[in-house]
Amino acid sequence: MTVVAVDAIPFRLPYHQPLRMAAGDIHAAEHVLIRVRDDSGVCGVAEAPARPMFYGESLASIVHAVREWFAPVLVGTDPFAVRALAPSIDRIPANNTAKASLDLALHDLRARLLEQPLFRLLGGTRCPLRVTHMLGHGAPEAVADEAVRMREKYGITAFKIKVGYEPAADVRLVGAVRAALGDEALLYVDANCAYRAEEALAAVLPMVAEYGIAWAEEPTRADDRRGRSRVASRAPVPVLADETVPTLADVTRSLEDGTACWISIKVARTGITQSTDIAAVVRAHGGRVLLGSQGDSGLGTLASLAFASGDPFAAELPGEYSYFLRLADDLVAEPLEIADGHLRAPDAPGSGAVLDEDKLAHYRVD
Repeated sequence: MTVVAVDAIPFRLPYHQPLRMAAGDIHAAEHVLIRVRDDSGVCGVAEAPARPMFYGESLASIVHAVREWFAPVLVGTDPFAVRALAPSIDRIPANNTAKASLDLALHDLRARLLEQPLFRLLGGTRCPLRVTHMLGHGAPEAVADEAVRMREKYGITAFKIKVGYEPAADVRLVGAVRAALGDEALLYVDANCAYRAEEALAAVLPMVAEYGIAWAEEPTRADDRRGRSRVASRAPVPVLADETVPTLADVTRSLEDGTACWISIKVARTGITQSTDIAAVVRAHGGRVLLGSQGDSGLGTLASLAFASGDPFAAELPGEYSYFLRLADDLVAEPLEIADGHLRAPDAPGSGAVLDEDKLAHYRVD
C-alpha cells in the first residue's frame, strides 16, 4: 500500500445567513477538499476550513502548502505510517489546518482500506453524541428565536452563544436565550478572545450568577496571559481554551499556567493524531475536552463524529456538530440527520463520507 496522489481542491459553500462573532463575520464556507489516493485506487478525504483570522491560513495558502510542500513528502509512503510521517511534515512550521486535513485524510484512507468505520479503528463504538448548536451574536430576540427553532426541530438542548462585544449587552443576550429555553438548557459563551480581562469578568460573573452558563470559552485576549490567569482564577465556571491552543504544546502550557482548564479539540486543526495526544494530556491534568467546530461542513462533521465516537473521554460533553445546518448546501451526498439532539457516526468505511461529485464541480473555485 502506497500513497500515489494528493490533491487539494478549494470550494465555497453558501450560508443561509452569516455567522456574526467578535473575530469577524463569516458569510460562506471557504474550505479545501483534500484527497489522498493509494495505489489500489482507494481515496481518503477530508476538508480544511480556512480561518485566516485565527490561524493565518487562506484557501490559497492551504492549496499551495498541500500541493507544493506536503504532497511530495507523502507520495510514495505507507498510508498507515501516520506517526512516522509527522516529523517530515512538521519540518515546515505553522499551516495547522493544512497538516490536520492530511492527517484526517490518511486516517480515512486506512479505515477505507480495511473496510472499517474509522471510529472502530480508534477503539470506539457507534454511540449517540449530544449536539451543541452555535448561536451567532445578534439581536437578543432573534438569537433566542433561533435557539427555540433548533430545540423544536432537532431536539437540541445545548447552545454556545457568541459574545465578546459590550459586556452588559452580552449579558442581556444570554438572558434572552435563557428566558426562551428555560433552566433545562445547557448554555455557554464564546468571546473569541475579544474581552479585556476586566470586561470578561464584568460579563462572565453575572452570566453565571443570573443565567447559569456552564463554562466560558476564550473570554480574554490571547496576548494577555496575566489577565487570562486572573479571569480563570476568579471565574466560578471552567474556562475553555480554543483558538489560543492550536497545538499540543499550547495546550500543555495553558493547562500548566492556569489560563484554562478545559480544551476545545478541533480535528480540523489537530487531525486525529494530535487530537488523540491532546485528549490524553488534558485527561492527565484533570481537565475536560469537547469537540469544537471550525465551521465544519458535513464532511468535517463526520470526521469529528468519528473521533468523538472513538474516545469516550472526548464524548462526555456535547460537541459542536450542527454547524452544517448553517450551510445552504453541502458536498456530502447523504445529509446528516440530528434526532433528539444527538448524532451518530455512520457505520460505514472511513468517516462514512460519500461526496456528491456534481456539487463539488459546481462549488469548486480553482
